[in-house]
Amino acid sequence: ATSPRVAEGKKLVASAACETCHAAKVGGDGTVMYTRKDRKVSTKAKLVAQVARCSNELNLGLFPDDEAAIAEYLNFSYYKFKD
Repeated sequence: ATSPRVAEGKKLVASAACETCHAAKVGGDGTVMYTRKDRKVSTKAKLVAQVARCSNELNLGLFPDDEAAIAEYLNFSYYKFKD
C-alpha cells in the first residue's frame, strides 16, 4: 500500500512534466533517468536535493512539501533507499 504522499508525488511528477524533460535528456520515456547506471542520486538526501535542484532550475514553483512528496514517490517507485 502506498502513502497519500506517494500518490501526491506521482501527480506532481506528471503535472511538472518531469519525465518529459528527462526524456529530452536521456531518451526513452524519461524514467531511465532514475535507473541508469551512472545516476548521480545515491542516497535519499541526494534525491531530495536533486528534486529541489530541478524545481529551482526550471522555476516550477514547487513548495518544499511538494518536493518532499516527489522525492517520496521516486524513492518508493525507483530508488528504494532505506535512509
